[in-house]
Amino acid sequence: MRPLVLLLVVCPLLALGQRPLTLTSPDGSLTFRLNHEAGQLRYTLRYKNRPVVEPSLLRLLTNPRLFDEPLRVVSSQPDSHSSRWKPLYGERSEVTDHYNELTINVRSEKATFQLLVRVYNAGLAFQYKFPKQPGLGSFLIGAENSTFRFQPGTQGWFSPTAQAAYRLKPLSAFRSASERPLTLQLPNGLVACLTEAQTIDYPRMKLSVTSQTTVQATLDGPVRVTAPFATPWRVVLVAEQPGQLLENNDLLLNLNAPNALTHTDWIRPGKIMRDVTLSTAGANACVDFAARHGIDYLELDAGWYGDELDESADPTRPIRSLDLPAVLAYARRQGVGVWLYVNGTALQRNPERLLSLYQRWGVAGIKIGYVGVGSQAWTKWLHEAVRQAADHRLMVDIHDEFRPSGTSRTYPNLLTQEGVGGNEQMPSATHNVTLPFTRFVAGAADYTVCYFSQKNTSPKTSKPLQTTPAHQLALPVVFYSPLQFLYWYDRPDQAQDEPELFFFDKVPTIWDDTRVLSGEIGQHVSIARRKGNDWFVGTLTNTEARRVDLSLDFLGEKLYVAQVFRDGGSEVPTRTQVAVDRFLVSRSDVLRADLRPSGGQAVYFTPATLAERRDLPRYASLSRSRPAGVAVAAGR
Repeated sequence: MRPLVLLLVVCPLLALGQRPLTLTSPDGSLTFRLNHEAGQLRYTLRYKNRPVVEPSLLRLLTNPRLFDEPLRVVSSQPDSHSSRWKPLYGERSEVTDHYNELTINVRSEKATFQLLVRVYNAGLAFQYKFPKQPGLGSFLIGAENSTFRFQPGTQGWFSPTAQAAYRLKPLSAFRSASERPLTLQLPNGLVACLTEAQTIDYPRMKLSVTSQTTVQATLDGPVRVTAPFATPWRVVLVAEQPGQLLENNDLLLNLNAPNALTHTDWIRPGKIMRDVTLSTAGANACVDFAARHGIDYLELDAGWYGDELDESADPTRPIRSLDLPAVLAYARRQGVGVWLYVNGTALQRNPERLLSLYQRWGVAGIKIGYVGVGSQAWTKWLHEAVRQAADHRLMVDIHDEFRPSGTSRTYPNLLTQEGVGGNEQMPSATHNVTLPFTRFVAGAADYTVCYFSQKNTSPKTSKPLQTTPAHQLALPVVFYSPLQFLYWYDRPDQAQDEPELFFFDKVPTIWDDTRVLSGEIGQHVSIARRKGNDWFVGTLTNTEARRVDLSLDFLGEKLYVAQVFRDGGSEVPTRTQVAVDRFLVSRSDVLRADLRPSGGQAVYFTPATLAERRDLPRYASLSRSRPAGVAVAAGR
């Protein structure tokens, strides 16, 4: 291989002199500026005249030497865009796409490339583009050293792998690359988040600290490209409050191509539970439980066709304890769909044969596990697998280290993915109240919500839940996933019709509106989501007890019934000790949540009927210091 050479993106020296290029957001709050210094391209980003990104270098390493100096900017073209579009599903029923854009055309002695920059009200995005041109064919990007330099004192929520815990550290204390999104606390009070969008035929980006204050894009291996080609978008989200990062994360969807599928009526997000026994009787019991409790799907996980790590295991032949045709037929009669787990290695052998067979069986979707993640080859293969699954009307859930970059907009059959430290690790409440402001900025995550059971892998590795039942109840609201696993380690016979299961029965998985009511990273979070006329609110705290007062001004003008599910303590005569309160509220009320350590609260708001207006008490008439454990039956 010929040696890697340095590609420097330089300023418009001949055409524009050393005059900086400036681009502002539509609302004027964000300003991007490009400066030419010593033959290099450096940019800054400011929010309301407060520094976000200090002068930072944009640089690529390529082979062969196509873009050596001298480089010159031959032109730049401004543009703007404003539209609204409706996703097939999501955290919102409508998405605004509004930005100002600048295309910078740069020429070397051998080839031309472009730097495409967009500034939204919520952040900055840029990518490198290589147009088709004579003499430019295939070449190698050995490293993409796009940098982001911040003020001294900046701290980041570091996570070395996609399923690891988060630790708040000064940038100077990072000893290895961090996963994206990387959320940062700036010394001027702002929060920022570094991530990427539209990563399809390219390695994933991780983020390394190269000096005390500089973060650099780090690729998981080299990239073989052929012009025309565009790199993924590099994104800097900026906010005054951490919850705004989540509220504005549809920016990542905007940077992806629209839906590529002609027919989507078969794509149906919903709730799902797995059968932990991998037996015909166990699967049918789960189907019965799902039909009673508003759960849309049954999943048969790893092991249904034998040891997935055994090369001879055949994902077309179930184990003897599982009569799969009978389970599929029974589930179909009950109106419950079936998902099948398949090992990535097995899927690679003959994807067309396997996917067409699953389609003939009437399988609703596949959960792909044990896959490689990070390199260009694996990233491309995973997205190709999603596309092939769509050809066979199969929805997809990708497990292990894969994290999204907004491509579910293009292929909405990719409902969710893991890439999170979820209940398979039984994390702490502090981890859970960090995730909404870090991992979930990137999009949906399959966290695998639990309720009754601990993780039982062996006597030595069994691990109980680290949070309260009400904390788990609130998770499907706080953690977005169009395919939401519930009761991950549970069996149907463990449920004893606890009143609070009504909340799991009713909670949707896709939403018309999403608002972060309050939150501090690693401390607490409260998120409200609307589906139709109903609102759901999930509130979580870390390992500390906490009182959170929630303004209900997001409600409509009418009266609502609030059903509150909270940790009630020993006075509640159920195993889970979850109290259920029902009362009337209006948008002028402030709802108080008294949270136990590692606890939570889930609330379901519905417009009040005439009978409920007559019979239920107003919230203002209830004592705010009422004793814990006054449980009432949930309204069904």
